[in-house]
Amino acid sequence: MPVEQEEATEVKKGSWLSRGLNKLSEAASTVKTKTASLLDFHSGAADIVCVKHKDGTFLCTGFNVHVARDAKSTLRDETIDISVNGQATELRMVLGDRHNGQFIDGGVIPSSTQLAELPLREGQNSVTFQLTSAPNSRCEAVLYLWSPEEALVICDIDGPILKADLLGYGAGKLGMADAAHKGVCEVFNFIAASGYKVVYVSSRPITKAGKT
Repeated sequence: MPVEQEEATEVKKGSWLSRGLNKLSEAASTVKTKTASLLDFHSGAADIVCVKHKDGTFLCTGFNVHVARDAKSTLRDETIDISVNGQATELRMVLGDRHNGQFIDGGVIPSSTQLAELPLREGQNSVTFQLTSAPNSRCEAVLYLWSPEEALVICDIDGPILKADLLGYGAGKLGMADAAHKGVCEVFNFIAASGYKVVYVSSRPITKAGKT
């Protein structure tokens, strides 16, 4: 009889320990999910335009990326890994005081040599910025590799295309289909059909880049 009671006690202890470990695992998973959500909400990266000249040199707009401003005290000086078209590269950035990425020289534009080493293809390329110490933190951007002969039309989003800044932020969520000026889609379709590349610019926060 005492043996049976001892076995029952061991089973009970094992069940209690198992439940406790499961609770800890669930809590860790929740924290991980919420951290990833926080990083996603407070992070963003702007698209990049890159030009390859006939002499083989490259020039591009800035690699502008911002990561998780609410975690500023814990992420300062963290390294940002950069992947292009799904391939890891040797290009690295670090987070500055304002949680903006920068290269070692303090700038945001890679050298021609660094750009030449990236696995770029003509047209659209995917760029991923990811904190080395936080694999769940990711910012996505698009790098457009164009020739210097491309004809461009540069247009602001809020005002010329959308009727107002406020409508641009909330029209989609409110189900408003008339946030854009009448006929604007036809105009830009005509511009694209005429052989022009359209570059859209905005003064919205970089954390809204993906949704913009």
